[in-house]
Amino acid sequence: MAHRPFLALAVFALAVSGCELSLTPSTGSPVAPTASAGPSSSPFAPATGAPSASPTPQPTASVEPTPAPTPAPTPTPAATRSAGPRPTPTSVPSPTAAVVSAYIAAGSRTGNAVALTFDFGGRVSDAVAIVDYLRDQRIHATVFATGAQAALAAAETADGRAVRDVLAVVCRDPAGFAFGNHSYHHPDFATLTPAQMRAELLDTEKVEATYCGRSPRPYFRPPGGSLGGWQTAKFREIMATVGAVGYTKTIFWDVDTIDWSTATTKQQIIDRAAAARASSIVLMHLGGYHTLEALPTVLANLRAKGLRPVTLDELLGS
Repeated sequence: MAHRPFLALAVFALAVSGCELSLTPSTGSPVAPTASAGPSSSPFAPATGAPSASPTPQPTASVEPTPAPTPAPTPTPAATRSAGPRPTPTSVPSPTAAVVSAYIAAGSRTGNAVALTFDFGGRVSDAVAIVDYLRDQRIHATVFATGAQAALAAAETADGRAVRDVLAVVCRDPAGFAFGNHSYHHPDFATLTPAQMRAELLDTEKVEATYCGRSPRPYFRPPGGSLGGWQTAKFREIMATVGAVGYTKTIFWDVDTIDWSTATTKQQIIDRAAAARASSIVLMHLGGYHTLEALPTVLANLRAKGLRPVTLDELLGS
């Protein structure tokens, strides 16, 4: 029993030692975090923690340099109306800027020349017979075709064949026939914008270059003779617009046979054409209802007055 006090003392000492070990925390006491020089490596650190003592330099805001001013490009004149590109045929001259078309209703009134001009649009009947007669009689004349009429040449119909035959005579004989632009759809030009006027002329050029191979410049005949009133603002706009496209001569007339009307008789055509004098421009139609019948007498009367039918090229020296 003498050893028991010593054993009890040893056990007590061991117990005290174990208690001290268990009271010492392995991670230390919780303290306020000290700001560190770098970002926290703790997986629990918030993604948007307080900035560090040495903040990472932020990128300096860049300033876009102000571009140096460049001259505005000069617009290229448009050649067509449609939204897509319309290549200008090589046989058609380029548009001429700042040229006002000249209004011409007659020539200089000297000499003995007279210009027979035939509009070609709409009715096709008798058209082939008229141009054949003019060719066979060696009568010089001028034809103003619409683009829509020329486009009929693509059709395998009676009218399409007739148009091809007319163009074959007119387009292959520039000495005997001058050729002009009568618009595409035959609209009243006084109701059109400049852009619409240009489209009417250029679309006609395109189709006539395809089926005729000749340029109708510089001659333009306004559909219905409408120019918006003499020397009005619209008149000046039309003349400036068509002139800039390349139609430097707007051809009117001083003798109108009104042969397009069903009410006009053969004799009326003859009587009206008899008013022609030196340098007159006579208006007729390849689709006129009695034009073919009246033509021999019309020509005989001109010869009796000493007048000689010529093309506009010859009359105006174009």
